[in-house]
Amino acid sequence: MNGKDKKDVTDFFVFLGKTKEDFQALINTATEIGYNIKELDGLKFVEPEDYLVDEQGIKHLSMFKDNTIEKLISPAPVVITARAVDIDLGNEEIEIAFLRDWKWKRLWVSRRTLCDFRKVIELSDQGVPVNSSNARQMVDYFCASETTNIPVIKRTYVTRGLGWKTVDDKKVFLIHNDNSNAVIDLIPEIGFERYVKALRQEGSYEIWKNAIEEAIEKYPVANFAFYASFAAPLLNILKAPNFIIDFWGLTSLGKTTVMEMASSVWGYPPKETGGLIFSWYSSKVHFERIANFFCDIPIFPDDSHLVDEKTITPILYMIANGVGRGRGAVTGIRHTPSWHTVCFSTGERSISECTTFAGAKARTISFHGTPFENNIPEFINNLTRIVRENFGYAGPKFIEALTALIKDPDEIEKLKAKYRKYQSDLSLIAKTEVGDRYSHYFAVVLLAAGLVNDILGINNPKAKSKIMDVFVNFINESNNSEIDMPTRAMRYVLSWASGNERYFKSMDYESYGVWVEGEHIAIYPHKLSEVLKKEGFSEKSVLKEWSNRKWIKTTESNYTYPIRVKEGMDIKRRRMIVIQWVIVEKFYFE
Repeated sequence: MNGKDKKDVTDFFVFLGKTKEDFQALINTATEIGYNIKELDGLKFVEPEDYLVDEQGIKHLSMFKDNTIEKLISPAPVVITARAVDIDLGNEEIEIAFLRDWKWKRLWVSRRTLCDFRKVIELSDQGVPVNSSNARQMVDYFCASETTNIPVIKRTYVTRGLGWKTVDDKKVFLIHNDNSNAVIDLIPEIGFERYVKALRQEGSYEIWKNAIEEAIEKYPVANFAFYASFAAPLLNILKAPNFIIDFWGLTSLGKTTVMEMASSVWGYPPKETGGLIFSWYSSKVHFERIANFFCDIPIFPDDSHLVDEKTITPILYMIANGVGRGRGAVTGIRHTPSWHTVCFSTGERSISECTTFAGAKARTISFHGTPFENNIPEFINNLTRIVRENFGYAGPKFIEALTALIKDPDEIEKLKAKYRKYQSDLSLIAKTEVGDRYSHYFAVVLLAAGLVNDILGINNPKAKSKIMDVFVNFINESNNSEIDMPTRAMRYVLSWASGNERYFKSMDYESYGVWVEGEHIAIYPHKLSEVLKKEGFSEKSVLKEWSNRKWIKTTESNYTYPIRVKEGMDIKRRRMIVIQWVIVEKFYFE
């Protein structure tokens, strides 16, 4: 339009000869410009300009010599139905709906993916009708569709994980998608659907509660584990450290049962059928994503003996510190995941003996043997059955009450004051630096016990005193075993060798090795491995430390040393673990 063609409101009166009344009547009859809402099978959207979207797909429209040219860019319709902000990262997410196998599927996608023709092709794995031929055209369509639909599609929040979230300056806790406290959609990463499904309620709360009350009334360690499961949501509020609870021992003594009892607070327990318990046989990245997803909720890795010390050490370090690995990105750095958690673990060996990282050791509460004294199979089997059939009620009940409680800043301060008091009292009992560290973990569990009994109506009046007893016993055992792991292992092995001396010196028995007075005690590697494993020591860690301290004779690349052995009429050289006699004397006479 050129300058002489421009009109303004005065032209309405001057050139058209209209009156003030005519102008008012025009205003009264004016209608608001609306959006042309289109509907496909109940899905409402605004069709972007220059596109036709129907059951047959998406067509791009263009003009050529007054004729409309239709070009098919997608064989099936795809529409934008919602948009959201990732409440943890601040990134924008877009929900698309598309027709696949004559059914509408919905998918949340990062906005960046829809804006990049190289990334948008990855959506083909989910069934979205995009390929290398139409990727650029689909990106253009998505951009146009988003711009057109912004005024009409809903805007919400999304998250990839659970736990405490802040919405409009208010704390809410997300346990699953049935969250009534805030508009947050849980969109787990691919592969986490199993855990979302496990976070459900089933069976009877009363049956579960009665079985739990019987277990925690009889067994102090089980009592501690039960209340520790509720401690995880408190760590964020109290600014308390993460910690690990390790149940270990060679035989089946209820280790998995106590873990299933603790996990039944939140959902379906068993590992084998898709429950909350998962295998230690996982990568560090998998653990990082599990911990991040279950932020503020306990995690439950089972069977630590399935992985080696090299794998366990960095995982323990990471879980204890509550921070994942920093990673670079094309622009800047990626978001570094973090979490608050209580990690329950089981295995045939102590995980604290598998690492030289002092920080992880000091955050691990280890229980050797059964959590259920006297090991009554009928009781353990019945408890296992009940928590597998009745679960998932206690956690949400606890969170609902806790969320209401912390809306009052004064109540938060009261919780923190109680926590500090418990920690101070426990620290005085411990009287050691290591004991002071453990006092923080037990203090959170003590606080959780009081809250749980009040909120859930658990009949367990001696809950706190039993937790205190467990703390005292644990500290006493820790003080008694304050001698470091390599020393304890050497004392145990020499004591074993002394009790089995005939197997080193006589041809009439199976040979365990060679005992040469004044020179050395040499043990066959397979036999030493068996002895160390039976007592719960990590063979690799023990031999590494013995070698570093020069307690054993080694070759440059091996912990073993060749020893001359008489076999029948022949003398042969066999590689053994060789403890030097000066070390034998030192441990015998110190």
